[in-house]
Amino acid sequence: MKKLFTVLLLFCAAAAFFSLAACAPRSDTDQPGPPEVPEHTHTGTQLSYDAEAHRYLCEICGQAFQNAAHTEDANGLCSVCGCSCSPTEGLLFSENAGNDGYTLIGAGDAARATEIRIPSFYEGKPVCAVASDALAGANAMERLIIPAGIEDIPEGTFRNCLTLREIIVAPQNTVYSDQDGALYTEDRSVLLQYPAGQKADTVLLPDGIERIGDYALSCSAAAVISLPETVCELGNSAFSACSQLREIALPDNISEISEYAFSNCLQLQELTLPKGVVSIGDFAFRGCSSLQSLALPSSLTQIGTAAFERCSLLRSANLPSAIETIEAMVFFNCTSLEELTLPDHVRSLGYMALGNCTSLQAITLPASLQTMDTYALTGCSGLKAIEVAAENRSYRSLDGVLYSADGTQLLKYPSAHERTSFIPPQTVQTVADSAFENCLYLEEIALPGPVTDIGGYAFTNCSALAQISFGENLAHIGAGAFSACPALVRAAFTDPDGWDIGGEPLSAQMLADPAQAAELLTTRTEEWQRA
Repeated sequence: MKKLFTVLLLFCAAAAFFSLAACAPRSDTDQPGPPEVPEHTHTGTQLSYDAEAHRYLCEICGQAFQNAAHTEDANGLCSVCGCSCSPTEGLLFSENAGNDGYTLIGAGDAARATEIRIPSFYEGKPVCAVASDALAGANAMERLIIPAGIEDIPEGTFRNCLTLREIIVAPQNTVYSDQDGALYTEDRSVLLQYPAGQKADTVLLPDGIERIGDYALSCSAAAVISLPETVCELGNSAFSACSQLREIALPDNISEISEYAFSNCLQLQELTLPKGVVSIGDFAFRGCSSLQSLALPSSLTQIGTAAFERCSLLRSANLPSAIETIEAMVFFNCTSLEELTLPDHVRSLGYMALGNCTSLQAITLPASLQTMDTYALTGCSGLKAIEVAAENRSYRSLDGVLYSADGTQLLKYPSAHERTSFIPPQTVQTVADSAFENCLYLEEIALPGPVTDIGGYAFTNCSALAQISFGENLAHIGAGAFSACPALVRAAFTDPDGWDIGGEPLSAQMLADPAQAAELLTTRTEEWQRA
């Protein structure tokens, strides 16, 4: 037992010794020394800069060693840091939300300057952004100089700068770059702006571009634009208002035609879309008044609103089988369109989808069609017949006239049908809005007794219509139903009692006279109601 106690005592003593040794202060000779710095020549890397000078740190020792003044190049940029040395005066700025700098928001007093150099600093803080449309008022600007500190320029910012011929970016800028006077992202994967003031007949864009930015080539004067095969995305309005554009080939990697992409390209006569395109955006070809042919790929599943509006020379359009919806105004004012085949999968026909297609003579609605806007065929003054597939469960056609499937609604009478008189079936209860508009040959119509409602502008501009008779159940006549019917001289009411116009009672005796009733119908275009 005594031996065990002795061993424990020695163990504790040893532990106490080593603990005290660990806590004892070390001498200076025990401290690790600073790393040895070899003899060297200072080689600077830029740490920061202001409006007066540069500050450098040595790459080896990290010590500040030099203050160097800005060296201005021919573009007014410092050749070392890319700072703007002699910026344009009079521009307008707004302080950023975090008070960390300023954004250029307007041309101000520099609106008539031919060259604008964006400052690097304003009131002691960096200028780091350009607001959308900031220089829209710079109507004389031909050159734009962008310093290194600009980090945010929204796509389409310079779309209204129609005199702009050249954009210069400081080589030190880490976000943007320039090539041949055009603005790109730093890696040149995105073309942000090709200056509209460049008057080259042909634009040949360099390899490596993946995206044509919003409005990037808008208002270009080029007749031919060549895109590299690397392009896979088009921004909104990428080629809009290229009024001289006649030729452009789209790379196979493009899968979407964006909104307004080619709108108002007045000279574009034909275009082949890549085989993989799945959608055409809203207004994509709106106003392409010379477009005569357009090859739509089988991959296409969606065509946006008014995509081909005012393509006045487009004669035919074969829609791919995958299309299910014809959006509003897709072919509105395509006045040369003579032939249109609706695919078997189309389920809906939107507002004015074929509005004012004055050369369209016939159309067949497929069995798949479930909904059709009342005004889908408005203004189709050359239409002679509307046919409906026998299997359709929503609509039916009788002698070229379109009805609801149950026959209770007369939806559309073809304007150019050559018959002069017409009596709808006894099943009809409602005459839809604009149902008989612009009828060229119809002189006489007798509406059956079950008809209770005549829609707005139902017979407007029926230039030959001379007489009409109404059944005993008629209770409503929509606004403008018989406007612009100059030949109408007889309107026979079976029951002339109880009618008013906007709350103003009408004399039954007056309505009992077909001549006076006709005059009222053509001159009083308000809504008619019978109690």
